[in-house]
Amino acid sequence: MNTKKTISYSIIVVVMATMAQAQLPAPWEFYPFPGAVGTSGTTAMHMNSASFVGWADGYTALRYGTSVAGTWMTPTKALNQATGDAYDIVCLGRGGEITLTFSTPISNEDGYDFAVFENACSDIFLELAWVEVSSDGTNFCRFPNYYGGTGTVGAFGGHSPTDIYGLASKYRQGYGTPFDLEELQTAYNSIQNSTASFLSSVYADSTTDNFPLLDLNNIGYVRLIDIVGDGSAKDATGRTIYDPYPTVGSAGFDLDAIGVINQRQTPDLLPQVISFETIPNQKLVTGLIDLGALSDSGLPVVFTVSEGLAALTGTTLSFTNSGTIVITASQSGDETYAPAANVVRSFVVTEQIQHIYLAPIPNMTENMEHQLYAVSSAGLPVVVEVTAGDAIVDASHLITIGNAGFGGASDKIVTLRAYQKGDASTAPAEDVSFSIRVVPTTSPHIPQTFAQWCSTQSITNSASADNDNDGFNNFEEFMAGTDPELPLDKPQRSIMMQTNSQSERTLAMEFRIRRRALATLTFRYCGNLGATWSDIVPYLQNVTYTEEAETEYTNLKIELPAQNTRGFYRMRFNE
Repeated sequence: MNTKKTISYSIIVVVMATMAQAQLPAPWEFYPFPGAVGTSGTTAMHMNSASFVGWADGYTALRYGTSVAGTWMTPTKALNQATGDAYDIVCLGRGGEITLTFSTPISNEDGYDFAVFENACSDIFLELAWVEVSSDGTNFCRFPNYYGGTGTVGAFGGHSPTDIYGLASKYRQGYGTPFDLEELQTAYNSIQNSTASFLSSVYADSTTDNFPLLDLNNIGYVRLIDIVGDGSAKDATGRTIYDPYPTVGSAGFDLDAIGVINQRQTPDLLPQVISFETIPNQKLVTGLIDLGALSDSGLPVVFTVSEGLAALTGTTLSFTNSGTIVITASQSGDETYAPAANVVRSFVVTEQIQHIYLAPIPNMTENMEHQLYAVSSAGLPVVVEVTAGDAIVDASHLITIGNAGFGGASDKIVTLRAYQKGDASTAPAEDVSFSIRVVPTTSPHIPQTFAQWCSTQSITNSASADNDNDGFNNFEEFMAGTDPELPLDKPQRSIMMQTNSQSERTLAMEFRIRRRALATLTFRYCGNLGATWSDIVPYLQNVTYTEEAETEYTNLKIELPAQNTRGFYRMRFNE
């Protein structure tokens, strides 16, 4: 391939002054292609760009490839706005494919018309897919695509965005690769005019057959097909496309979202938006649930079962089998309102459901170790991994903070993810994430033992003592960050009975603990004070972080099972 470089990348087509049809330029005419996020000439679009007016709201024709674990098989995670979260994706697997749908079709207007988002963790670890569009969901036309790389890419290797054009996705997570529908028109014209001899006969023949069946102002389907990186895939010119290979567990393209820049207009009709809350996983014995969704237009929302063994009677959904159920909420509009974007929700029905408790983690310093406490309510083993920052978590959940980049006066953040994939009779648990603040050893926020705290408070090192007689022992005050010798300054807890999403009675608690306190919080229960205490697994309903009077807090809202009419709960702080 001729590697002559242009001064900058600014044109896709060349328009002749005589108003002749635009012609598709050969790839070497604008190689190298646009570079990574932040480089001159990049086409990357941030997920929060005001250019996006809509997002894919449905999917169909999903076929998983090989080497993809079940934890990555949640296609509804690819719907609606991109999140930039590496775990909020659907993984296609090696050679897999998916078609995303749009209740308001994409339209061919000036500039780019839509963008595809993947979850690449860096500017070079890029897993690729072909991008095709359709107006009828049957006949698809592929975008011109070029690959300039010349060597294989290992499982954890990388390639440059400047070698990639017309493929999704050449940018790191949070940034989309844009596509212009007009380029399909240009490619078709150039093939018909015999001015694109650089294209392979395979690509030219496919475009010739499928483009006439497109309506560029009514694109309701975008298909992504994972490119297997072993050298068997070819670009539009017939050159080999390489890709990280072989990867396992989450092999292939990881789709975050598709954002719409230009939509088909519906003149004089008002927009409407559907609100449809997520549906938690359900126990099989529950049998049925009531669905609730509202449109801000006030028009009635219609539910359909898009996938799974379930039946709808009005807004009541019934199920008698285990499996995944996908529900679509839609509103077709009327003479005043345009159709609303569909909202799709999915959940799993199994014999039992589970949740994870990851105990709050204190501030840490570089090279420090801390034993994490992570358990599942189903008793299944929990995996904890580092998603950001310099740290390692081993199989026993011992975390060790590194020292690279943690020097100096600046704090750093390490982020953890705890997950449990479930089994044949147990639904996957909702992921739990926690952020750890890593502080310099000179910081006033360094982690603190109970003995160290007692020294600063000038009190006796006795956990069970209650110096101010306020009903809370000194260790409780240590954890809460209150004054152990001021009765009016004591730990605050809100406790109330409520019913959870499974129609089960729970005890809800809200409280906060000091982030410097070097201890682990667990919970126990017994039916009466003469019985044996047993560990219970709280459900973490909400976790936030605040700072008051130079003291940092982790604020927690939890739920504890309360099926019995009588019982006792114990908060345990283990140093």
